[in-house]
Amino acid sequence: MPWYKGNLHCHSTKSDGRSAPDCVAKYYKEIGYDFLGISDHNKYTPIETYAEDAGILGIPCCEYTGQENCHVVAAGVTENVAPDLGSKDIWERGKPDITLAEKISGNENMKKVLILQDGINKTLLAGGVPIICHPFWRWTYSSKEVMQLENCTHFEICNASPDCNSFPLPGKSYADEMWDKLLSAGLRIIGIASDDAHLHEGVYHTRAAVGGTGYNMVKASSLTKENILSAIKQGHCYATTGIILSGYKVFADKIMIEVDVQQEEKTQIQFFGQDGVELQSEYGSVSEYRFNGDEKYVRCRIASTAGVWAWTQPVFMDDIRSAIEWTGGDKGEG
Repeated sequence: MPWYKGNLHCHSTKSDGRSAPDCVAKYYKEIGYDFLGISDHNKYTPIETYAEDAGILGIPCCEYTGQENCHVVAAGVTENVAPDLGSKDIWERGKPDITLAEKISGNENMKKVLILQDGINKTLLAGGVPIICHPFWRWTYSSKEVMQLENCTHFEICNASPDCNSFPLPGKSYADEMWDKLLSAGLRIIGIASDDAHLHEGVYHTRAAVGGTGYNMVKASSLTKENILSAIKQGHCYATTGIILSGYKVFADKIMIEVDVQQEEKTQIQFFGQDGVELQSEYGSVSEYRFNGDEKYVRCRIASTAGVWAWTQPVFMDDIRSAIEWTGGDKGEG
């Protein structure tokens, strides 16, 4: 199946972006994207109309924009997904949910949990895929809050807007650490990349939220809204800021990965497992990780001398063992 390139989180003049929706759609088409979602704040922007004119697939989106900097991209919705801003405080509205209230008892950030949960719930009710946004923008929430959420399946492992603090430092990555804590606790959560762009024309600088800096490569049978959303929902994608994989295969006994080397870049390929332990690391464009049999999950992160990154989705050993049993032990591609 082919891979398709796209972004689900950016803004137009319908909220706080600098460019009109038709200009935004044309921008992404010109830089080689296959699909696009414009996620204006608390407002559904009918991307399909603008995208069709630009020759790009439109994925309808909206960004639930709550208090305390808690936001959720509602991917695949065709209506406004927003807090009930005219009603009582969200904590008061959340109190009747006894189960959730008990879960967050004693949590100093209980309000953030409720706001994020409200965004997830409203997205699901609208028929969309909820992606909780930029956890490190103003250091809003951590794995502790996410672990208390229900039906939380996707988060931004990388929001490439410079103020969202998604990128690793030498020996330290807040986003990767958060992901591994969630995965190690038993959550099956998918990592998504976005550019959260507000700028698609004019003069840029290194601290600007520029379009084209964070996106997803999605594996789908064909380029349709239904197929792209289904693939993202199932995690048939990887998150990237510019690294493209020329090969990625999961077998019953190993993962094989190959980077499409551009401009003679040098790359590092790292595999991580339970509790964020580095399982393997090597420099080069090709790597193979053979399962030991005692891993709970394995995921890969790739860094480049070009200053770009990529993250593959976690491979869960339980899924592989089930697949082996189902196929009678065949070691086919995943």
